[in-house]
Amino acid sequence: MATSTPTGRRLWLRIIAGAVLLVALLCVSFAIFVPAKPKYGGLITFAPGTTYAQALRTVTDLGLQTILPCFGGPQRAAQASVIWTAVGERDVFAQAHRLWIGNTALALPYWPGRLRLAPGVTDVDTGEHTFACPFIQAADPAHDTLALSQDRTGDYVHATFDQNVTYDDALAFVSNYGLRLADPCAERSWTAGKLPWASAGQESGFATSHALTVATTNYGATTWRDQLQAPSAQAVVSRVESPISIHC
Repeated sequence: MATSTPTGRRLWLRIIAGAVLLVALLCVSFAIFVPAKPKYGGLITFAPGTTYAQALRTVTDLGLQTILPCFGGPQRAAQASVIWTAVGERDVFAQAHRLWIGNTALALPYWPGRLRLAPGVTDVDTGEHTFACPFIQAADPAHDTLALSQDRTGDYVHATFDQNVTYDDALAFVSNYGLRLADPCAERSWTAGKLPWASAGQESGFATSHALTVATTNYGATTWRDQLQAPSAQAVVSRVESPISIHC
């Protein structure tokens, strides 16, 4: 029967110590070089060949949403009577191939590192930005369309779309109105450490139900329900349900 020698034991101890040191160094490197979830989001630049639909899927699959920094997010939480504006950024993307994006409850921790590896992404800027926003206050709050205040956000909505509407069109539609993709059960579970993070995209569910589950944010309007049910939207959305039943 083979027996270990002092020299053999020392060799194994050195191997184990080296492995532990390597793991520690990797953990430290990850903490240093992969930034935590930014305060509000960032500015993402895409390659010229990337379509708006591809860019929108890339960010929403990671639990992010399109935004315009002056009109929502934590930086304007204390401001009241902010005028609402559409935040889909399709026109901006057509000109500069960039999207401002914001965090949501489904956003992957350390998403900047994941986004940098995504196809079509050429730059992820999550640095601090200073914004001059002189025209966001509503001139006539009684008649202007206002953005939701933070304390009125978080309503879950089930929107069913016309059969001719594609997933990409539905995604662009809700994003433009400041609604984010939502999964009530996942938001309760994975943020509490009960489940691993999974893609926030709803492509597979949409293929069978032709519906999206979304949530209101302060990039949306106080009149979001009227917007989704307006005559101009009837060719896109066939049914809007809120509140919804949640069974986890």
